[in-house]
Amino acid sequence: MALVICGPTIANEIAIIRNTFNPAPTTVVLPSQRPFTPHTATVPSPALTAPVTTVDGGPTTSFDLPLGTAARFTDQDGTWSVALLGVDWIDQCEDFTGDTAAAIAFDIRYQVTQGGVSVIPLNDFAFVLADGTKARVGLLAACADPPLDYTVLSAGEIHHGWIVIQLPAGTNGASGGTLTYGQLGKPTASWKVPARPGR
Repeated sequence: MALVICGPTIANEIAIIRNTFNPAPTTVVLPSQRPFTPHTATVPSPALTAPVTTVDGGPTTSFDLPLGTAARFTDQDGTWSVALLGVDWIDQCEDFTGDTAAAIAFDIRYQVTQGGVSVIPLNDFAFVLADGTKARVGLLAACADPPLDYTVLSAGEIHHGWIVIQLPAGTNGASGGTLTYGQLGKPTASWKVPARPGR
């Protein structure tokens, strides 16, 4: 009886023996080197890609706006609108240090029609809970994708992204709140944020 050994069989046996005596080096990933996976916020259904309505900024028109509404402003620098298109409650938003916190994410859209405007999320927005507690955009910006970046916009440009605000300890969004917008700290527009569903 003849013994037949095929080429692929020999090659496989050699590879097994080589891996046994010379294993591939093990890669060790330190906690600080682990890739950060951002939370991707979801827009409530139906998804909004643009404001449903636009109102003029002012004390009688641009406050207590519903979701999907834009407020339009004009000053010496230009004319622009800011809209709230979506809200997402996040139970555990992880920052770059690995800490987690409850947060709320807002889908924001800027549009400039004349001149220019600076977008500074850290200063422009705040979330006021039903009990009057105020929270601002902080270090959880990477928990929503894409983030609303710091930028300067010119006429014809649209800038769209998410801001994330950490909720104060012990709050869960059961009573909703208000998102405020104001370039110099004083609110010039606000949107009503309904209570979190199921809370």
